[in-house]
Amino acid sequence: MAIASSRRRSSHAALAACALLSALVVAAPAPANAARPPVVVLVMDEFSLTTIMTAQHRIDSSRFPQLASMAATSTWYRNHTTVSDNTLSAVPSILTGQRPATGPSINIDRSHNIYNMLKSRYRVNGYESITHLCSDSLCREPKEYKWLAGKKVVGSAESRIRLRKVAQMIHGIRGGGSKPLLWAVHAIFPHVPWSYLPNGDQYDDEALTYPGMFAYAWLGQNHEYEVALEQQRMIMQAQFADRIIGALRAKLVKTGLWDKAMVVVTADHGISFKPGQEHRSIGSGNFGEIAGVPLLVKYPGQKARVVSHQSTRSIDILPTIAAATGASSKYRGRTLQSSPTGEEVVVRNGQKRENERMSMDGMLALQDAAIAQRDARFPNSSLYHRADNQTVMGRRVSQFASVAGASSGTVQIDSPGFFRNARPGSGWLPSSYLSTHTRGLRAGVPIAVAINGRIAGTGKTFLYAPPPFFPDGPEARIRLAIMLDPAAIKRGRVSLRFYRQTSSGLQRISVTK
Repeated sequence: MAIASSRRRSSHAALAACALLSALVVAAPAPANAARPPVVVLVMDEFSLTTIMTAQHRIDSSRFPQLASMAATSTWYRNHTTVSDNTLSAVPSILTGQRPATGPSINIDRSHNIYNMLKSRYRVNGYESITHLCSDSLCREPKEYKWLAGKKVVGSAESRIRLRKVAQMIHGIRGGGSKPLLWAVHAIFPHVPWSYLPNGDQYDDEALTYPGMFAYAWLGQNHEYEVALEQQRMIMQAQFADRIIGALRAKLVKTGLWDKAMVVVTADHGISFKPGQEHRSIGSGNFGEIAGVPLLVKYPGQKARVVSHQSTRSIDILPTIAAATGASSKYRGRTLQSSPTGEEVVVRNGQKRENERMSMDGMLALQDAAIAQRDARFPNSSLYHRADNQTVMGRRVSQFASVAGASSGTVQIDSPGFFRNARPGSGWLPSSYLSTHTRGLRAGVPIAVAINGRIAGTGKTFLYAPPPFFPDGPEARIRLAIMLDPAAIKRGRVSLRFYRQTSSGLQRISVTK
């Protein structure tokens, strides 16, 4: 709470300077004969501000180097919020500048959008896989295939398709032409399913999906391990999303568009990892994680970092673009620069179809609490070295006392074929996500997994039942899921050994077929 208070005091002191700097880098409405800036808008999905921000209220450059690099020459609106917790109204709000209504219908004029605003003076290149505001005549489906890192992507069809579309759109960016470029894409990253490691290798989780979740809500505190495991997977995929942002920036630099373009990177809504709370439906307990989303804007010609503490909203983005491009006055409204400080935050709950409200100070306090919770789980830049395995992870098994006798209980690997021929860096590394069935073990047993005699991952057994069954119900079984450190996985066969962690040392657990 002290950090939040410090942030609020500093934000008021810096407001005037930030507003002045922002005004200097934002283009005024362009005269009819002036060169209009290219416009690039990337909307990520299910991406919380608390995922990328440190306890010192900076972008975490160790986990998200591309966002941090972009911020060095952009304006970061760190009190930015969405107006909806649901993609079907959150993305249209960004691209139309309209707040969704409460009730059965969101009542957004879908034709009042960025594509129609600029189509007569810009060459339009847009893609939204869910909302489809751009007409088929303007936004033809991209055909060219090229992955971001030049590697073939395999795995689940859903993950493969959504990555391919984003990669195609980035690959298709061109400079030149008689009209400036409008490029607007909704990328469904780091949205579920979580199946990517930070380097882009993909894994499969079909044998055990989303432990710790039931009916779109996280289970209570006694399921803390599973909730933390899912947050670990999400952050890893968010780190891959950071690479996508870096690929977009690199393409804009290569085509000569970066310096003169207006580049917007944001997200439609966030996601919460608080036990006992809904993961997406906004409420008083998860408001900070759901409402607060990243917003970085690189204005035309901007060269210096600006951090704004104004209370900006997703519906302020389109009017800001309208002002920078000299668009019709009907698209004008409150811009990012004209936003006040400390305004009440109002977000539509798509499930309840009503608005949730909270003061800006209250939301900032919840964000600080969420960051503290994340850092308590993952205190190091490496997500594999969690708070609960600091003294174990990476050490050789021979360094621990060996507990005599075989442990009661056994484990059975869900997909043993994933460990017979590992290919790190190939784009497909399913052995990074280990899941097992168990016999003779209760829930909450701490387990260590060794590869070639060194601890590569730790976890705890837990109760799990496939949807729609309740995890603590009679259908539940004791399961185990662990993210293994890919650095320990070498090409070829992966030999695993399981150990029960006790106060006396490590006790071997047998693996059954």
